[in-house]
Amino acid sequence: MKKLLLKYTPKTDKLKHFFWGYVISFVAFAFTGSLLIAILAALILAVYNEYKDWKGAGNVEFLDVIYTVSPSLLILILNFIK
Repeated sequence: MKKLLLKYTPKTDKLKHFFWGYVISFVAFAFTGSLLIAILAALILAVYNEYKDWKGAGNVEFLDVIYTVSPSLLILILNFIK
């Protein structure tokens, strides 16, 4: 069980992506009031960050994009629930 939990627990890097994805989405939504712009802002910055990694600044990982965009998708879901 412990191995399973460790396998699926996000690494610190992923938590940073989630945090900054939330901040980006929140700020974009606060300024524009548009969930679409909040999602697009997070997506564009996530892809840009992975592009920088691809150019030699780090490791390219698709999960980094997922973790960066997921907070904006959570905001979208919570908006539909209320």
